[in-house]
Amino acid sequence: WTRPLPAVVILPDWDGANTYEQERATALAELGYVAMVADIYGADLQYVESMDDRMALVYQYASNPDLYFSRIQKAIDQIKLLEDDVDVKEIAIAGYCFGGSGAVLYSFFGGTDAKVAVAFHGSLSSLPPLQVDTIVPYLLM
Repeated sequence: WTRPLPAVVILPDWDGANTYEQERATALAELGYVAMVADIYGADLQYVESMDDRMALVYQYASNPDLYFSRIQKAIDQIKLLEDDVDVKEIAIAGYCFGGSGAVLYSFFGGTDAKVAVAFHGSLSSLPPLQVDTIVPYLLM
């Protein structure tokens, strides 16, 4: 592949940035993308086993969309640091369930560093009102 390459930031579902998401990143890398999993919860919570803990974390981020947006943006900022390898104009974010809600939230909050935001099975019920007049990333739901 010729560098710089397009990139995909995977937004994890509610149980954290674990093996499932890591396997998706590997599959995307094998297709020629630079791919990484966003560490939304932090280094100590790569896998959240307890259902109660999962619900508490989802509530924490759903009730504080600024925090969730900032964590997504930080992940995008990290992949942009790989400027020799990443085409910073060709970045996508994609997520399933909680991560899918994050992709929609990023778009609704005016995120502009992702060209495409893809939400698989994202909840739309907890999203705040649209914060921008025009959604910049192409939003696929």
